[in-house]
Amino acid sequence: VREPMKKKPPVMAETMGMSSSDICDNDGGHLVINKNDTPSQRRVCCGWLSFQSVSEAKGYNLSGLANGGVIMSNIFLASSLIHLACDEAGGLDPESGTCDSQVSVRGMKPSSLITNIAVISGLLGAFFMPVFGAIVDFTPHRKLTGIVSVIVLTLIQAVQIGTTQKTWFPMAILQAVAGFIFQIQIVAIYSYLPEMARHVGQ
Repeated sequence: VREPMKKKPPVMAETMGMSSSDICDNDGGHLVINKNDTPSQRRVCCGWLSFQSVSEAKGYNLSGLANGGVIMSNIFLASSLIHLACDEAGGLDPESGTCDSQVSVRGMKPSSLITNIAVISGLLGAFFMPVFGAIVDFTPHRKLTGIVSVIVLTLIQAVQIGTTQKTWFPMAILQAVAGFIFQIQIVAIYSYLPEMARHVGQ
């Protein structure tokens, strides 16, 4: 009785005369590697960060890591801003850490501070985002827009390290601006998605 044919395991192809960047690719599940490459070159070329040598995909995913840090810092900053605002209004209970809902500071309740920050960021985005969208879509300054927005956002985050009882209100204003800058960065980042799809044939 003839035995059923068994599938052969994938064989790693060896190529000659091509650089690492040319051959680091997935070909039907078979990893193609130049046998002349050193182990360190193979790790750099075909590691978890290769993304089929699409530089836009690398940048997009690395920006996601950075954006995660920004979002986490904003969560902690929001809590501290409410705490400091309530303390200035005189409604903070030092034992329980709760805030009296009847107190107000600078014309608003401390519990409404983060909502007002989001409203200001949204209004700035509504007024100015069409301008930045046009810059990203119809000018050669898309990459520059992303770089500048990242630099400004990083500087704001660095300044907000100095959030104290005396500086919480200016920091809250900066937070509204940071929310708007973050929207600009997202617009610049997402504009690369169609290109990445074309690179991988989607």
